Amino acid sequence: MLLAGVGKERPVVFVTHSMGGLLVKRMLVATQEPTASEEQKGMLARTAGVVFYSTPHRGAQLATSSMMFRYIVLPSLDVQQLQASKALLDLNDRFHQLSRRLGVPVLSFGETESLGIVGEHVRSLVVPPESSDPGYGRFVIAAGKDHVTVCKAESTSDIVFISTANFIREAVRAHGQRKFGLFTHF
Repeated sequence: MLLAGVGKERPVVFVTHSMGGLLVKRMLVATQEPTASEEQKGMLARTAGVVFYSTPHRGAQLATSSMMFRYIVLPSLDVQQLQASKALLDLNDRFHQLSRRLGVPVLSFGETESLGIVGEHVRSLVVPPESSDPGYGRFVIAAGKDHVTVCKAESTSDIVFISTANFIREAVRAHGQRKFGLFTHF
């Protein structure tokens, strides 16, 4: 992203789905490491907000299913790493502290419908609301949405569209005010 110029001059609102949310959290938390470059730190400074669609902040149900189910579906190593763990909880806590300290707003969405994993015969709620809710920021239940459709608004009147558009608008506005010292905290 740095090579593409993302976050070099303008504010950035990360809009993520599932594991992409974990990657963005790791990337932003890594900017606090002593080895982080000035460009990486600049990306954090220009982060205006983060949207998470069904991000497994506390693990994914699919990854913690029974061994029999895992054998049938053959999840990748990436999916297996989504089992509820101390590492995921630590990442969530570190990102929460970072977002709170810097005033980076967070909007998260949770799915409510199960997804057909093996055709329509095996269905599962991939990331349940108790995992997609990070415990901070604003949390929206996307009624009638599964893991794939949670990030796909059906129209401009869809709660997913309205919430995301309003969040991005407000996050960019607030970022400009923080940048110019108009907020002492967020």
